[in-house]
Amino acid sequence: MKMLVRLLVLFVLLDMGLCYAVAQVGFGVGVDFTPGAYDERRLSREEKKEPPKNPMVEKISERFGQKSEELQRLWRRGYGYVELIKILLIVKEVNKDLNEIVKQRDKRVRLSKIAESYGVDYHMIYTLSYAIRSELETENNTTSGSSEDR
Repeated sequence: MKMLVRLLVLFVLLDMGLCYAVAQVGFGVGVDFTPGAYDERRLSREEKKEPPKNPMVEKISERFGQKSEELQRLWRRGYGYVELIKILLIVKEVNKDLNEIVKQRDKRVRLSKIAESYGVDYHMIYTLSYAIRSELETENNTTSGSSEDR
């Protein structure tokens, strides 16, 4: 019995040594036990690239003279092209800060209610926003060849 236990312990130790040796060689499969593997993953996470800029949002920011980064951030959060244009038209009409209107919109207040609260004709905003979108899409299609729609 003692001999069997000793053999079993010996095989377990040999198996552990073999697993450790294979992990050090690193065949590209399985868990990587090499020191520094965590550091490499952490570095790659820290060096995340900024997502590519949407060309249509760039056109909208140029058209309204707004910071592209702010509009790109709103677009990545789920704001559509027409919604961005409507918000920017309201901002332009009432001379308010973009963030003030966005805060209200984030509270799920309808754009028609926001426009109404500032005394802006929402029907005019609605009509104009689709016209501007069509115009910008036409420009975007002629310069890039395609448009990503939301």
